[in-house]
Amino acid sequence: MSTIEKRQEFETNINDYIEQLINNKDMYDGEELKYNTFNEKIKGSSPQSLNEMISENYSPFGDLYDENEYPNLGLFLISKYPDLNEMEKCLEKKKDYTQNYCLLNQVLICNEDYDKIENVVNINKLVNLLYQKYNNKIERDKAKTKLILDCFDENDNIEEIKTNLLNPYIES
Repeated sequence: MSTIEKRQEFETNINDYIEQLINNKDMYDGEELKYNTFNEKIKGSSPQSLNEMISENYSPFGDLYDENEYPNLGLFLISKYPDLNEMEKCLEKKKDYTQNYCLLNQVLICNEDYDKIENVVNINKLVNLLYQKYNNKIERDKAKTKLILDCFDENDNIEEIKTNLLNPYIES
């Protein structure tokens, strides 16, 4: 509340509302039924559907209050989850995003080359294994010059690695 008067008016309105509920059982029963119905809908719901339910039932406080006057208001508002359209708009602002984010671009445009994305699984298997093996253990410059087969030692089953990781990686 920005002033003492606004706070007192708010508290007076709350007290009046509570008095009405206490004195008017029918109104209380209606409100209780409404809240019980709402609470039943919430149980087991996904975050996105919870966001939609809250948005349907409560006004957008962020639009009502000045952000400069209430700088921490955002901490008390429901989260707004970005959607695919919003992401595309952000990407379009970036110069050459189609070249810099080619995999993401393929997902968004979803054309005939889209099936190439299935190759990412084969690429990621080997990359993730090497990442786990060398994370924080080798300098970036040395990693760039290292051959993939040199990353494995005599304890590793080289034939299995070639069959399950390296060959699918090369094909992809």
